[in-house]
Amino acid sequence: MLFPLRIAIPVLLMVFAAVIGMFTLWHNSRLAAERVERTALAELTREMTQLQGTLDYLMQIDAADRLQEEIAAQAVDPAVQTILLLNDHNMVLAAGRRALIGLSFMATLSSATQQDIEYIIKTTTNARNNYTGSVRLIDNGQAAVGVYPVTLTRKADELRSSRVGILYILKDLTPQKEHARRAVEGQAAQYSLLLVALALALWGISHITVTRRLNRLLTATTRLASGDFSIRSGVRGRDELAVIGRAFDEMADQ
Repeated sequence: MLFPLRIAIPVLLMVFAAVIGMFTLWHNSRLAAERVERTALAELTREMTQLQGTLDYLMQIDAADRLQEEIAAQAVDPAVQTILLLNDHNMVLAAGRRALIGLSFMATLSSATQQDIEYIIKTTTNARNNYTGSVRLIDNGQAAVGVYPVTLTRKADELRSSRVGILYILKDLTPQKEHARRAVEGQAAQYSLLLVALALALWGISHITVTRRLNRLLTATTRLASGDFSIRSGVRGRDELAVIGRAFDEMADQ
């Protein structure tokens, strides 16, 4: 059974456009997600560094009453799921949600996976021991967590405080990634429509320059085979099809 070129060519072009569109969507979605992650980690690092400095200063001037105010101000960001200031015994001193104040740190991590909890505890310990902060993606890249050390108020018999608290911030990246994904889908849809339009244009050109002329040759060949020696292809031009058409007409003349 013959598969007409007038059908085969547009089908192939449409399949090609669909494959290119799907690959573009997958590739650009991955790049957009990575861009969101890089930006979120950079912003979280900057925010935590600034807040760490502010909290250290408040501790030095013994303005502990302002800690909750500073922490609550950061919680205004809708991306911030959890923000905590822990004392040296991992109890919550200040939090974005007042209901968490006084709880143990582990009690606030009830919704985290075991793997993420292990990482957070390890990072908290490292932050206290080495006085270094860190930020990282967790929950398969759907959230970013930051853990930074904060110097707490000194004891009465200390010249310099030996107590180290922890500033903990968990940010949800899902809305940002969803927004980026929708933007990529919109771009991919526009790109796919452009490819479809181009495919249709190529089909139109191929139909005029190739398919229609091939049909003339096929019709002429069929009629010549049935005994109609007056038939001519009528194919004109300067390409290979025109050469075949002239050869056919010359054969018919003989």
